[in-house]
Amino acid sequence: MRAGAVWVQGNGGGGTGMLASAGRNYFVALSRHELKSDQFVSTLDSWYEFYLNYQKQILYGALIAVGVLVAAYATIAWYRGRQAHAQELLSAGLDTYHVPLLEGKETPPPGVTMFASVQQRAAAAGKIFRQDAEQYGSTAPGRMADYYLALTELDQHQDKAAASRLRALATNPDREVASLASNALANMEAGQGHVSVAEAILRKLIARPTGLVPKTLAMMELAALEAPANPTAARKLYQQVQNADPNSQIAQLAQQRLAALPQ
Repeated sequence: MRAGAVWVQGNGGGGTGMLASAGRNYFVALSRHELKSDQFVSTLDSWYEFYLNYQKQILYGALIAVGVLVAAYATIAWYRGRQAHAQELLSAGLDTYHVPLLEGKETPPPGVTMFASVQQRAAAAGKIFRQDAEQYGSTAPGRMADYYLALTELDQHQDKAAASRLRALATNPDREVASLASNALANMEAGQGHVSVAEAILRKLIARPTGLVPKTLAMMELAALEAPANPTAARKLYQQVQNADPNSQIAQLAQQRLAALPQ
């Protein structure tokens, strides 16, 4: 008997039988494999025919896709470059803005730039901030530079220009910069005796705090405005600051101011 064959006895009990071999299974499997191969070849033929019919369109589409990717990469690189340049100018302006002032007849060390007055220092820093704001105003560092430019204008007693700049920044979609501008505007209004205007600005900041102008900071400033005419309201605000974060430095400051209020 051939290897791999199995003789099966018929029901009649006679010599008639059927040879079931592994070879038959092999041919069945082979037929299925050939069918799958034919389907695969047919699919390839269909795709190739499609490519021949739409070769130009496919090539144009591929070129467009590559062009879009290149343009996207170039745009990202351009944007990052602007961000970096804006940040460099902002850092340079801040370094200048925080240079210590000369005292008396003091002379600066060799290679170190120092200023004799707040106005001189503000003018020097303001030039850098202005360049940043004008060239990169669409970036976050550029918007921050615009805010600091307003502060340098205040230092130079250019109140009208500073107020105009701060009001514009207070409506900026960048809420962090907008909150800083609103806070500076409130302080400027309070300094000019417009207490009710300053209070209204601070209450808006309390209602919509940001990372740079948190709720407790706005509450502290509002309490300072309230204290002369309404110490009861100021006391309540200081207590709220204490309860918000008892172990913070601002809570300690609130405690000190609370103790200074008239009983």
